[in-house]
Amino acid sequence: MSVFEITLTGFNGASDDTDDRILWVIADSLLHVTQALEGLRRLYQAIEPVGLPAAQCDGLIDAVLPTQIAHLRQLVQRTSGDPNG
Repeated sequence: MSVFEITLTGFNGASDDTDDRILWVIADSLLHVTQALEGLRRLYQAIEPVGLPAAQCDGLIDAVLPTQIAHLRQLVQRTSGDPNG
């Protein structure tokens, strides 16, 4: 399992005000993350591997795939301000 960072639309690295628009997930692969977010592409800018073992990310993980796909999708929609979220 690997850790991936999802950068939601509207994130601005120069401002702490948008730090909530970064989500970390644990998944088997990048493909699994993109499949979990199918249909929500307009709500995120990028998905990148974090490069840290999941064990070192305790307390930083927003979702674990595949068991929390629905939770991740709701979190992406709600955090991005999507009216459907």
